[in-house]
Amino acid sequence: MLKAVEQPKLMEMGADQFKESYGIDTSLLSEYTVRMPLMNVKTNEIAIFKVKDAKKIDTVKKGIVKRAEAVQKQFETYLPDQYENAKNYKIVVKGNYVLFLISESASDLEKAFTAAFDKK
Repeated sequence: MLKAVEQPKLMEMGADQFKESYGIDTSLLSEYTVRMPLMNVKTNEIAIFKVKDAKKIDTVKKGIVKRAEAVQKQFETYLPDQYENAKNYKIVVKGNYVLFLISESASDLEKAFTAAFDKK
C-alpha cells in the first residue's frame, strides 16, 4: 500500500501560462495537467502529459527541461533550499505518459505513478 505524500498547496496552471512556461504544443497531447505552487515560495510542481504519438515524447521532454531550468533560475538567488529542490527534478516516462516532478518527495510520487500502471 502506498502512503500519502504531503505537498504544499498546489493550483492548476492555466492554459496561457502553460504555453509560456513549457512551450509545448498542446496538439501533441491527448490530455495534460500541471499543478504548481499556490504561493511563490516553493518550487514543487507536478505535471502529467499523455502524448498522442510516442515519437513526440522527446519534444515534450524538451519543454519540461525548459520549464525546470526556468524554475531553477527563478529560485537560484531567492531561496537556496528551493533551488536545490528544483535542480533535483524528475522526468518519468511510462508508455505514452510523461511525469514531471519537482518535489522533496519525488521518489514517493514516482512510485505512486508507476504503481498505477502496474495495477492495469
